[in-house]
Amino acid sequence: MREIGRGARLGVLVVTLFIAGATPTTAAADDGKQAMMDLNDQGFAAFSDGRFAEAARTFARAYDAYPDPVCMKNEAIAWYKAGAWAKAISAANRFLSKKGTQPSDRKEAVAVLGNAKVELAGEALDSGSLTMAEQLLDEVGRLDVDSQVRDQVSALRVELARAEKKRAAPHDEATRGHAEKAEDDVGETSRARPDGPVTSGAPAPDVVEEVPPPKGHGAPIVVACVGGAVLLGTVIYHLVAFGWQAQFLDMTRIGGDPDRFETLRARVDTARWAVPALYAVGGVIAGVGISWAVFASQSEVPTATRAPHVGLCFVLNW
Repeated sequence: MREIGRGARLGVLVVTLFIAGATPTTAAADDGKQAMMDLNDQGFAAFSDGRFAEAARTFARAYDAYPDPVCMKNEAIAWYKAGAWAKAISAANRFLSKKGTQPSDRKEAVAVLGNAKVELAGEALDSGSLTMAEQLLDEVGRLDVDSQVRDQVSALRVELARAEKKRAAPHDEATRGHAEKAEDDVGETSRARPDGPVTSGAPAPDVVEEVPPPKGHGAPIVVACVGGAVLLGTVIYHLVAFGWQAQFLDMTRIGGDPDRFETLRARVDTARWAVPALYAVGGVIAGVGISWAVFASQSEVPTATRAPHVGLCFVLNW
């Protein structure tokens, strides 16, 4: 075998070192991405099976393998589904602290944050931690949450007000007892002096202003009804236009009053474009109203908690 020359061996060595020095970094990044995708698939499988805590931990491992923030959002959703409100809040806050995330992902994270804090507020209220419940409800009030979550906050505030009033009741009873004694003393004095004023030392009762019940989604229904009315009116107009067209065709064959003929021609020409246009407008209005009503009736608890979106942790533009 012929021996490779010294210069050739040096060239081979330089090329080998160059490749050896450049490959590990690229390979490590690729391995990290692949590990993230594999773990994400495992997390999605666990989520689909209802093993939410396991899914959350797997999504956290996926983020550790390659820091795609979407994995962190998925972790927050999985913790929420597992009923681990504090962990869901922590993961959602960490995701929201990341820059460059998609608006739709941020919306889902905010929804997790709001719903989890509502759940914690309810637990705090049940355990008598009224100050903590009020603080959590205030925090939810500062978030951009949907109408259903706001309705839950309103209902919890009513319960909170009742709990605070009930807690203050023993103090009120003691105050009322002192006031009644003072009133009895004043009553004795007033009976001695019938013409004198009779005063009462009893304090005015506490008035708790309850939050009004949540309003219904009336606007979408009104829009849908307007669309339906437009469609109904268009049907009637369409039937009338058929009559004009029949008269116009008859006059075309047998003749008649020229003025009436021109009037019918104008009406038929107008109906030819007006009828389909009105059907389209009515359909669009009715569709918007119905879609609005359906959307308003749904919670903004992330769709990922109800659909496979939670498992799609794709990293684009690689």
